Amino acid sequence: MACAITIADDVYNMLRRPKLPSESFSDVIRRLIKSRPKIADIAKMNILSREEAEKLRNF
Repeated sequence: MACAITIADDVYNMLRRPKLPSESFSDVIRRLIKSRPKIADIAKMNILSREEAEKLRNF
C-alpha cells in the first residue's frame, strides 16, 4: 500500500543526499530509521549517564 506524504523542501534535500541511485525514497527512509541507534545501545556505550539515558527514555 502506498501513501502520499508532504515534506518540506529542506527535508526532501536531506533525504536526497543519502539516496542511492537504485533506491526509492521509501527505501532511504526505511534504511535511515533502521540504522538509527536505540537509546539503550547508546547507554551501553557509556556516552550517557544513567540519568541522562532515563531522561531521554521518558522524553
